[in-house]
Amino acid sequence: NVYKREFPSKKEALFILVFTFAFFIMAEIIIMSIFSSRVEVFLSEAIIIIPSLFFIYKRGYSFKKSFRLIGINKKTVLASIITAVALIVISDELDRIVKMIFPVPPQFTGLEEQLNKSLQFKSVYDFFIIFVSAVGMAAVFEEMLFRGLIQKALENEMDITRAVVFTAFFFAFIHIWPWSVIQILILGIFLGFMAWKSDSIWPAVIVHGLVNSVSLTVNNISVETPGWYLWKGHVSPVFVGMAIYLLIKGIKLFYKIYQPQEIET
Repeated sequence: NVYKREFPSKKEALFILVFTFAFFIMAEIIIMSIFSSRVEVFLSEAIIIIPSLFFIYKRGYSFKKSFRLIGINKKTVLASIITAVALIVISDELDRIVKMIFPVPPQFTGLEEQLNKSLQFKSVYDFFIIFVSAVGMAAVFEEMLFRGLIQKALENEMDITRAVVFTAFFFAFIHIWPWSVIQILILGIFLGFMAWKSDSIWPAVIVHGLVNSVSLTVNNISVETPGWYLWKGHVSPVFVGMAIYLLIKGIKLFYKIYQPQEIET
């Protein structure tokens, strides 16, 4: 019997990644010139998965195995939520540290404000399309591409650590904004570990979706950050410590769930 591949090779995955990036840039230019900012957000998240879907279909690979569309249990969902809560707080503090060391230059502050404004909702329609795009579609489609197709292909041809780190780097790079690279890179490493250990993108989707949900919520409320959460312009060490503790607990629980079972003899 001739062996038939069920998911892309490393070379194919990297080709898909490069083509997806080029396709995304060209499509964005067209979308921005035709549609409103709300529709633009929706279409931007939708088009990122199109090249890989087409490639997998044409090559006859398994969609389930190529994108790691494997179901998970309730304990995994719980471990993913605990990990997400921890990473949200840690990412917040990392963001504050990065912007303290490398302040956003004045010429870029306007662009940052414009980006934030494009994710603000002023109606039920805005809320629906932005939430579905920035939370649901972004989490699912980006994880299908990165922790699914790209990382799985790299894992098959190199060691796990390099596969996870390289995928996280690509993930951070495609988000473009320089002042969030470190946060996204670290987030991507944890997402990569979870996808590898479970052989499923759904834990990463849960974490990714919750992180985006909180970010979107903060971007849309005018209430100042509570004083009890902050300390000298940073996240209080108490909350950072709690977040680190939760992160360790979440990862330990996750690791325990997917610990290889001993075979009785």
